[in-house]
Amino acid sequence: MKKLLCAVCACILIGCSTDPVPDEPQGCDTDCEVIIGEDSDMSGYTELGEDHVFVDTSVQEMLRDMENGQTFVVYFGFVNCPWCQEAVPVLNDAAKKAGYRVGYINTLPTEDIHSNIEIPDYDLLTEAVGEFFPLDDEGIPHLYTPFVFFIRDGKVQEVHQGTVEGHDAHERRMTAEEKEELGRIYDQCFETLKQ
Repeated sequence: MKKLLCAVCACILIGCSTDPVPDEPQGCDTDCEVIIGEDSDMSGYTELGEDHVFVDTSVQEMLRDMENGQTFVVYFGFVNCPWCQEAVPVLNDAAKKAGYRVGYINTLPTEDIHSNIEIPDYDLLTEAVGEFFPLDDEGIPHLYTPFVFFIRDGKVQEVHQGTVEGHDAHERRMTAEEKEELGRIYDQCFETLKQ
């Protein structure tokens, strides 16, 4: 954490260098915007090791960073979501390759929250980015997980919901080919942040 804060301060004071900061993900080639936060507790994601890119964030922080014109990635999900369990390791690998940290918003952080639409500030989220959510049976924009936002200069460039076409995590795990396909999708989404 100390290294990350030093890197951010250095970027602010002297501008963004092309020299990488050791042991830290790099996504700082143009705008030098870094998600700062505590590393997320991802221990419930069984196929994800301790070396991950996820940091805790919130809807309010996401919306503030959008308003400030920052470039970043946010993942919405929860541990007991079988699609999330499969998507998170693939997203982690793609983010490492692209040099980005990923903000994590746990949509079911406490036992009294039973639906993704009950997360704090959901109304503000739907007001800002609800156009990207599918409508539920009652016509309400609904956040289905996993859902990833790729945001450049405060504007949503890409979103990705779920895993890949034809995959039902209740029926089976993704094949190696499907994981590769999801990885390519994430890679393309990360590319939109550099254009």
